[in-house]
Amino acid sequence: MADEHPQIYTDVSPQGSWNTDLTTMLTPGPHTLIVTDEHGNQDQSLIFVQETIQPTIVEVVKPSASVVHEVQKVVEVVPSSFLYTGLFLALLFLGFTTASYVFGFKIRKTEKNQPTGVGAPHRNVQKLSKALMAVSVVVSGVLLGYIIYLVVSNKPIYHAYLQLRKPEVILGTQTAVAGAVIDPLTLLTVADVSLTVGEVTITTGVSGQFTFQDVVVDNGIHLHHAELEKTFVILPDRSERQDVFFNPALYKQVEKIVSAESRGDLTALYNTLEVTSRTALKPEELPRYFTGAFTQEDVGLTEIRVRSVERVGRIASEKRGKVYRDVVRVTLENNDQTEVYEFVYDGQSWGLMK
Repeated sequence: MADEHPQIYTDVSPQGSWNTDLTTMLTPGPHTLIVTDEHGNQDQSLIFVQETIQPTIVEVVKPSASVVHEVQKVVEVVPSSFLYTGLFLALLFLGFTTASYVFGFKIRKTEKNQPTGVGAPHRNVQKLSKALMAVSVVVSGVLLGYIIYLVVSNKPIYHAYLQLRKPEVILGTQTAVAGAVIDPLTLLTVADVSLTVGEVTITTGVSGQFTFQDVVVDNGIHLHHAELEKTFVILPDRSERQDVFFNPALYKQVEKIVSAESRGDLTALYNTLEVTSRTALKPEELPRYFTGAFTQEDVGLTEIRVRSVERVGRIASEKRGKVYRDVVRVTLENNDQTEVYEFVYDGQSWGLMK
């Protein structure tokens, strides 16, 4: 670190990746990172350190510098009062049912042994027995309703008994991410790409490297570029290092496709196809090749959410009778749906394969 940290020496992998441990705590704010190779070549990047996020209780499920696992206080699966109420109603039902049976048995036995027509002395007992039976029916209804409530609430009594005080572990906030912006076609790093997490923005240098510390990454990395009209939100994969595949022309083509899909413009969508797919298909056939993730409600969409970008390389398509090279697969997410697009670079532009 140029401002307050001594020089650190580290090895670089064949892919250009490196990491190191800082021996002193960095103060909150911007810091300039200067990297010098063995030949004296230099590059620098700006990193921003915010105040440390302090979770209440932390339990590290697996070693990670960027993912915090928070353990809440013990949470009852079913409140004890409900269980005790259910147990009380069950015992009450059992008691009333037993009492009703005993009274009824005694009445039948007495009436059997007494002369015909002599039953008046037992009328009070009969009334009490009927009252107990009525109460038993009411209690049974309440108990049945309570059991139905537990089932509907997905909290069976047996499950609640076994897991009455089950600790609840919640995957907490991801607070750091690092990586590089890489062109999926050339596999070279890309400069002048603005990445924003929360209120922190980093513009990549020649190395394409970026590092965010003490920020909330859960909402994604917002990518901005001078050639793009929309903001692309790179959704986090919850790993400490997440490289971002980015090619301006490829992302520009994604913008065109999302716009055409949202407007239902089959002609514009047809024009984004690569040559072989365009020859094999007609514009009116295109709707069956899309899931409908983008609709008219998305006209004017300002952000496009990217689940993943993968360099596939070579694909042999039996349907088109052709071997495609330089294929990149882009997965977008919208309206709780995902849409997968495969693009091929023909030497001049990116075309959509269908």
